[in-house]
Amino acid sequence: MIKKVISLNKLLTSLERFNIPHQINTKVKHQTLAEEICGPVLNKSASKVYIHKKNSNFVIKEIFKHKNDRKGAFSASVQKEAVIQAWINHIYPDDTPKIKALIKTDEGYFIIMERIYGKDILDYIVEKPNPLEKKLTLCLKVAEKIRNIHKLDIVHRDLRLMNVMIKEDEQTVCLIDFGLATLHDLKFRFHRELLLGPSDYTPDEDYLRTDEYQIVKKSVDLYCLGVLMFEILANEKYGEKEKYHRKLISIKNNNNKKIKKGIEKRLKEIKPAQKPNELKEIIELLCELMHHNPEKRKSAEWAINKIKTILVKHHGWRY
Repeated sequence: MIKKVISLNKLLTSLERFNIPHQINTKVKHQTLAEEICGPVLNKSASKVYIHKKNSNFVIKEIFKHKNDRKGAFSASVQKEAVIQAWINHIYPDDTPKIKALIKTDEGYFIIMERIYGKDILDYIVEKPNPLEKKLTLCLKVAEKIRNIHKLDIVHRDLRLMNVMIKEDEQTVCLIDFGLATLHDLKFRFHRELLLGPSDYTPDEDYLRTDEYQIVKKSVDLYCLGVLMFEILANEKYGEKEKYHRKLISIKNNNNKKIKKGIEKRLKEIKPAQKPNELKEIIELLCELMHHNPEKRKSAEWAINKIKTILVKHHGWRY
């Protein structure tokens, strides 16, 4: 079903399929509605997120129309975001916030969704240092969420620490911000200025791309998963939030030996349980996910099994 969600009409049908109330082609004044429903700012990323003024259990994502919107591409993009997030929530309710409504205004859109009480992983790992076992457990949970969306042939395309939430129970992980999400093997026009996220999260194939069209692959998310895991394992060394997207490794030279050397150098500094074999296995895990050849990157399912093996072998876990 989700593979058919391409045209604007089908997107609208999908909104109805998931019982998402939507107002399309209305003459709602953006600023007037913002004053009515938008409370305190919760997040100041590319799209501002507000706490709902009338119900603090909901948040409102504000998205302004692009200046060069062509043939309804912006409207289709926003509705695609809502439908993809709703589809994931329908199958895996704990994996992403539930969409409550989509409203089009004269200047853009408001997406109203469930509020996730907790912190993004960036805040969590900086404010609360954890032993290696707990870090690996967190990596495992993130990999499980990515495996789930990949089962639905969805590619997030913007996986980074700030787009992964950990709820107040410190057990449940949730993916957010599906603004760049799309479907695996879907072809669309490539815009170099829209390279996903900070440069550390951008795989080689996007930097080296010369063709006009891009076919989205799950391998993009797998690369990001490797970088994200690296950050979870090593980020406490730095502490300051502003440095989280530091120069990770010199990866842009298509050299897997350089990748391995960079990972090994950084992870040795955190002394993971002082077990050389465990460190070696972690390095192998990250290198396989961040391989410069996207066709050779391992799957999220492979990463899950690898992390479980490390936890069983070196931390006494049982399955």
